[in-house]
Amino acid sequence: MKKTLIPEETKIVDKFKIDSTKIILCTDAGLASDEIKKFNIKDNRGFVITQSLKKLKDEYKQQVFNKSGWRIANDLRNIYNLDTIENDEELKEKYYDILFYKIIETETKSVKQDLIVTFCFRYYDYNRNIRNNQIERAKKSIETNNVSRKGKNQNDYRRLINSISSTDNGEVAENKSYKINQELIEEEEKYDGYYALTTNLIGDILEIFKIVKGRWEIEESFRIMKSDFLARPVNLSREDRIKAHFMTCFISLLIYRLLEKKLKNKYTSSQIIETLRNMYVFESKGDGYIPTYIRTNLTDELHEIFSFRTDYEINTYKNFKKIFEQIK
Repeated sequence: MKKTLIPEETKIVDKFKIDSTKIILCTDAGLASDEIKKFNIKDNRGFVITQSLKKLKDEYKQQVFNKSGWRIANDLRNIYNLDTIENDEELKEKYYDILFYKIIETETKSVKQDLIVTFCFRYYDYNRNIRNNQIERAKKSIETNNVSRKGKNQNDYRRLINSISSTDNGEVAENKSYKINQELIEEEEKYDGYYALTTNLIGDILEIFKIVKGRWEIEESFRIMKSDFLARPVNLSREDRIKAHFMTCFISLLIYRLLEKKLKNKYTSSQIIETLRNMYVFESKGDGYIPTYIRTNLTDELHEIFSFRTDYEINTYKNFKKIFEQIK
């Protein structure tokens, strides 16, 4: 990527006559090479790049996971200890949504930079909730003997499954058994609630967070468009149909984002979209409609938000008629 990124940056500056001091590179850890950072400090440029905590040197990890020395934006007076807050229910409730941060001076081969690490108790619970759901899916997959290829992606529950090949005598062979990879789970749990980035910018920490938030939302929107709404590939040739396709995807994304806000950002895009897609009912002639989906906390919240329910044992024709009139 560095072979294309640096030339493209140069072209943009030359073509649009951009003042280099106005350029701030904001990207994920895939473009965190020393060469890219070195290029983006020239001519007073800046960079804000996501940092993988797992790839940090041990000396920096020790500082990251030290529970003391944490701050809150716009509070220069106080320093916080995460253990103290976590062990006090009232304090934890008070600071549940607060973003704590600490700044650690680090350097690459050519660049001096700040490592900014954040921690949030809500984000911690969010990470745990996602993994616990993945663990349950992994266990169910093992119980039903429905284990396919091993997953590598962080969002793939199959990464949590270990396969063991052996014969009846315990020798390595083709017979396979599966179990939950508890060591991997414990290793991943260390990073719950944490997020990190590197930057050469100096100034208001909130401005740096604002830059990162914008990048993250854009990237997530592209991912949702491609994976959940099937924006690509576009198997169309007529221009009007291509425009209609993308317009449908963009409207779907807008509706999803509004729904996400109403659900107070408690669920992932996959959870919301999969739940909506599975909320089927089938018609019982003469009686009404019977739900075929499983009731969950998410379906309960969806019903509460939109002020109607479809999870009754039987939904009468009259009830569904009211729902249709309500959503017109």
